[in-house]
Amino acid sequence: MAAVPDTTGKRPMPSDEEIRALISNSSLSDWFKHALLSALDRDPKDAAADAGLLSIVLDQRANSLEAYALALKAILEAKRSGPL
Repeated sequence: MAAVPDTTGKRPMPSDEEIRALISNSSLSDWFKHALLSALDRDPKDAAADAGLLSIVLDQRANSLEAYALALKAILEAKRSGPL
């Protein structure tokens, strides 16, 4: 079955078969495959809204951890170089 056209004009909606093909892709993580599989049993709009929120939360977490690591690196480099 081919992708169902999206009437919003954004992009075609993947069919359940295309999603299942992604799930069988060995290069994708088990976590991602499980999320896709569980999304098939949910209302697509609710699943997409949750995925969008999850993306925001994970992006913010990644940005915070990156900022912390950069600050820590700068502090350690400053300590190594000694007083000004």
